[in-house]
Amino acid sequence: MLNKTPRDFGYQEEGWTVRIMLDFFQKKIQVKEDTIRRAIKRKGWVYKRFAKSVPRNAPSKEAKQERIEQLIEKLKNDRPDETFFVDEANFMTGPYVQRGWFKRRDKKKFPAQ
Repeated sequence: MLNKTPRDFGYQEEGWTVRIMLDFFQKKIQVKEDTIRRAIKRKGWVYKRFAKSVPRNAPSKEAKQERIEQLIEKLKNDRPDETFFVDEANFMTGPYVQRGWFKRRDKKKFPAQ
């Protein structure tokens, strides 16, 4: 099962997490999260991040920076009475990187879209 991706089994994620495995196995047998973790580790799998790769259609760092500057300029010109900020919101120039289970010493690239 771990040699395939969760997408091969109808899930949306690219990498396996214990939660996805738990859902997968509980459709067949009753199993606990700790049991899955121990079994996977015993077989030489580790939980880590995908290696970063940028999607083909992603804007460049410069294009992202230009858009951020445009937004800042718009805020300055509009002179809003209030500006709302959401906690933990930020702008990133790198891709979001997921975690998943990989065979020890195996590097998998996050798929470019």
